[in-house]
Amino acid sequence: MKIGIDSQKAKTLNYLILGLGKTGLSMVTFCVKEGLNFIAADSRETTPGMELLKNKYPNIKIYSGSFSNLKLEGIDIILKSPGINLYDPIIQRAIEQGINILTEIDLFFSKVRAPVVAITGSNGKSTVTTLVGLVAESEGLNVGVGGNLGTPMLELINSSRDLYVLELSSYQLELVDDMHGAISCILNITPDHIDRHKTIQNYIASKSNILKGASLTLLNKDDSVVSSIKINAENKYFSLSDVKKNLSSMDAKNSNCHISFEDGTIAILDDIILTGDHNLRNIVAALKLCKLAGLSNESMHRAISAFRGLPHRCEKFLLDKNIEFINDSKSTNVASTKAAIEAHSEGNDKSIILLLGGLDKGQDFSPLNDILDLAVKKILLFGKDAGSIKAQLSQSLSCEIFDSLKQATIKSCNLASSGDKVLLSPGCSSFDEFINYEHRGDFFKDLIFNFFNKDSQKKVS
Repeated sequence: MKIGIDSQKAKTLNYLILGLGKTGLSMVTFCVKEGLNFIAADSRETTPGMELLKNKYPNIKIYSGSFSNLKLEGIDIILKSPGINLYDPIIQRAIEQGINILTEIDLFFSKVRAPVVAITGSNGKSTVTTLVGLVAESEGLNVGVGGNLGTPMLELINSSRDLYVLELSSYQLELVDDMHGAISCILNITPDHIDRHKTIQNYIASKSNILKGASLTLLNKDDSVVSSIKINAENKYFSLSDVKKNLSSMDAKNSNCHISFEDGTIAILDDIILTGDHNLRNIVAALKLCKLAGLSNESMHRAISAFRGLPHRCEKFLLDKNIEFINDSKSTNVASTKAAIEAHSEGNDKSIILLLGGLDKGQDFSPLNDILDLAVKKILLFGKDAGSIKAQLSQSLSCEIFDSLKQATIKSCNLASSGDKVLLSPGCSSFDEFINYEHRGDFFKDLIFNFFNKDSQKKVS
């Protein structure tokens, strides 16, 4: 049984914050504000925020270095950051000693009173979270948007909020057992983070925790894994196939699209900027969530029609000599790379030069073979796991291996000719070369701009 963090007893307990990344730092601030007794620890000797933390809170005890030397005597509750693996020996020691383990989600729900929309999925969750937040803003609500995306959820807490919209990762959801009446959504589930979760079943179970204690759930009817999840809350579904039945035509802007809701109302979306089935599916999910949250069709139309997409998500950033350059660095799994290729393929015309690679997270890349054979003229593999990825691809595909993204990018510029699309959609995490996927995407864009001597402000409209 988890101990309620909002009880009077909470201030008599001793806490250990594990991990001092963005989430850990937000938990430190939370604990200071709540007057809780705590120490903090990180397995790294130094982190980007550690010096700032020491300067701001000089009296806090901070332990750095291996957790194997960290004593748990006297600790009542561990506050675990998402980056700390459940299989870490210190977590196993805590479990053996009967120490309660809480997360930022437990802290968050102990304080918020406004409605919460919570979104997870292997792909598309940042886009859907952003869209729901934009619709809420268009409605005039004071909305806090964050979680795994952008601002840590604990930094969003404000008594004047009308709504919270949270993106939640499988890491954040591992230990969740109550979403306290949130409107919860699972967009899709495809193999990802198997290196962390050990099995696909564990990954699915982690994602499914978002449904526990939800007041309403929205599930993807087109996803066989998601649609088969057993839930106790009132469940709703979204489906791209259902929406497509309502399309009188489909052009580059998904023109004449209207989405019908269960109450008989219709949202007209005649000016969608985003293209591709994956984006249309994200829009459908976002609109259904907005409807469940009580937002108006007018606000939905205003926000969705103006939305141009997020950086690093199939971001068309340069057109030069009739060569299109696309930054999809947010692609960190096979399914997202497949969606990106499908969105930019044109019939049987092999016009895509694909940059693929990084840390593969134990994924199977063979499901890409069919779409690669259909749409990709050249695959430029880079990063730590380039060799193992190549071994999973069809031998008939044209592949070349590079040590770094820089080498692969320069090669792509030299290879590309009029009508081609240079697509960075790595399908892998970025941590072999980069701080995160944003760092990787910005690095790629800067290389392209420098190669063509272009001003980085000249982006494709």
